[in-house]
Amino acid sequence: MPSRAHACCLPNLECEHLGEQQCYRQGGGWEPGGSIECSIDLCQDPDEHPISYEIMLSVTNAETLGALQFDVDYGAVSGGFDGSGSTVSCTKLAGDFAAFNDHEAEETLAVAMISLSGITGPIDLAICTFVSRVPPDPGGFPVTIIDQSRPDLTPAAASVAVTDVRALNTTSTTTTTVSN
Repeated sequence: MPSRAHACCLPNLECEHLGEQQCYRQGGGWEPGGSIECSIDLCQDPDEHPISYEIMLSVTNAETLGALQFDVDYGAVSGGFDGSGSTVSCTKLAGDFAAFNDHEAEETLAVAMISLSGITGPIDLAICTFVSRVPPDPGGFPVTIIDQSRPDLTPAAASVAVTDVRALNTTSTTTTTVSN
């Protein structure tokens, strides 16, 4: 049996539990003394090496917005946004001003955006970093519109959703020798 000091992962393959660490091995099983090429992924010690994902927030319909406020609920997915409160890791992709606030206790990301000239959808609004050991499903982030208006302050009818989730740090490769 391999030493507990060695953890090894290859994405999308069968996962085994060995001691306190989980390891992936193509074809299953371990060969004592074998050398295995590994990508650091979801299977280190339970508190180590979560994966960072880019979460894309987008207006999905044709609408021009001057102001938009919405909440993203992440209570149904494993993990959380990188950072907390107003230091959450999000980047505005559209508009003149954006504010982001991660309410960790409620598992909700609050977003407010303003554009004097208007944001016309469909358009990507922002990208945020989400950290998890399990790849999140875009459908696991329901969005609730709190307030929205056009640049002339008339009511708007935009739809906002998480439209894309991409892993950021899954390319690290190491070689580990497993011994008994």
